[in-house]
Amino acid sequence: MLGSASSKQVAAAVLAAPEPISGALPKDIDAKLVTHAVCKDRECLVAGLFPSGAAADGGAPVAIWSHDLPEKNTSLTFPRHSGVDLFGLVLSGKVKVRPLEAAAKSNELGQWGIVRAPGAGISIEAVDGAARLVIAIVGDSAPIAETAALLKDRKNLKKVAWSSRPSSIEVKDLNSVNDLTWGGGAMHARLGFEVGRASFGILYTSKDAPVAAHVHEASWEILAPLWGDGTARKAAAAGATELMETAITDGMVVAIPKGTLHAWVPAKKKPLLAVQLYLPPGPEQRFKKNAADAAAAPAPAK
Repeated sequence: MLGSASSKQVAAAVLAAPEPISGALPKDIDAKLVTHAVCKDRECLVAGLFPSGAAADGGAPVAIWSHDLPEKNTSLTFPRHSGVDLFGLVLSGKVKVRPLEAAAKSNELGQWGIVRAPGAGISIEAVDGAARLVIAIVGDSAPIAETAALLKDRKNLKKVAWSSRPSSIEVKDLNSVNDLTWGGGAMHARLGFEVGRASFGILYTSKDAPVAAHVHEASWEILAPLWGDGTARKAAAAGATELMETAITDGMVVAIPKGTLHAWVPAKKKPLLAVQLYLPPGPEQRFKKNAADAAAAPAPAK
């Protein structure tokens, strides 16, 4: 952590008019998160739900990382756990999502395809060749390591290893999800999932678009930039007002606890393209209002 930025620096970043950008999702993305795993066998089992280092800081109820399936027919399997939702995003390649329950329907997902699997219990297989994914495991209120540890105890395993999935698996293509835009076209969001233990979507902003200091009283925010260059400003604890700085680059993960003041100051070098979760859902709904207000605003006078 570094010291607080000067008020002049923050004011300049907030007041500058950001440049608009296209909201189309990039096709040439070659990104991975700071915790990155590679499936080295034809069939890989993630017995503990997530790899070492993937749990978000601050006791967050989420683990998030990127994972490579290096060749066709390589698969990644997650055990059943009724206390979590699994979210997956395909960054490159094509995958088949297979539920572990017998006779369940499989789904194919291409680039920017997403899946929400309540209770985890799925296998993800590369279809045509190599594939890269971002995966998030989301629990309820306990740190995700505590939730995952229930699989290691036989008594708890019987409680969490479901025989009937808690609710249905959902899949979507983010390319087809409505592009919510505001800030004169400098801010874009695509909300993939808005129910369950977390919302899951993409935030895409221009290289000079700041986010002013704000708070989510009842939700954690997890921001995982695939592209990003700037400064995350975050209070040390809920209720605190002094914002400390952390430099953010590609692949880093920012975990913001409930009730914690935070902001984003861009370095004006590259757009911010980030996977974004709110646990539980709720704060993402403001993006719809922002987009609706922007669409209803009168055109500027010529």
